Amino acid sequence: MIDFLAKGGVLMVPILFCSVLALGFIIEKLRYFRQARSDTERLKRDIALHLKHSRIKEAISVCKGHRGVIPQIFRVALENEAEAMGDLSGRKRMM
Repeated sequence: MIDFLAKGGVLMVPILFCSVLALGFIIEKLRYFRQARSDTERLKRDIALHLKHSRIKEAISVCKGHRGVIPQIFRVALENEAEAMGDLSGRKRMM
């Protein structure tokens, strides 16, 4: 490996540095997306069960218990609906 770098000259050092940096970014993104994944079918089922019985606060709690982007979107939509219905008293608007 050292021989290869030596034969490539000075330009091999920045190329090697950028390659290691790119590999680091790839690994970090893979870890992020793996953590952000959530069980959306179970989430939808649990939310639907609570909404069927008009329990918006419990549906919001279900969303808070899940990680990822989809539960956050559902949570914001449910909070907006609850606020429109007057179900969440004292909640500050996020604008």
